[in-house]
Amino acid sequence: MLIFTKVINDQVRLYGRTRQAVVEAIHVCKNQNVLKEYLESREKEVVDIMITLFDQNEVLEDYIASDRREQAQKSAKNLYANNVPVDIIAKSLGYSVQVIEKWLGLVPQV
Repeated sequence: MLIFTKVINDQVRLYGRTRQAVVEAIHVCKNQNVLKEYLESREKEVVDIMITLFDQNEVLEDYIASDRREQAQKSAKNLYANNVPVDIIAKSLGYSVQVIEKWLGLVPQV
């Protein structure tokens, strides 16, 4: 199973989280006799499961990024209310000054 995971990761680096990456990984594994019998008998099922996992992972990553951004916005507003300069807020939170200024309503949003 560890080899299968490594092959999947290699293919994802080449093709992204796509069906092609999964199909290529299965092809590589079968050629290397890794889970060959299982993959031959359940290839469609494995592809469907991996695509579902990719989709779930993408949704989770989007949620985490959104939550981090929301927390950073709250922190920026709190720091600004306590007279911390915008450039220091930006540096502390890892965002550009322009982004922080938008969050704080200091520049018109387009």
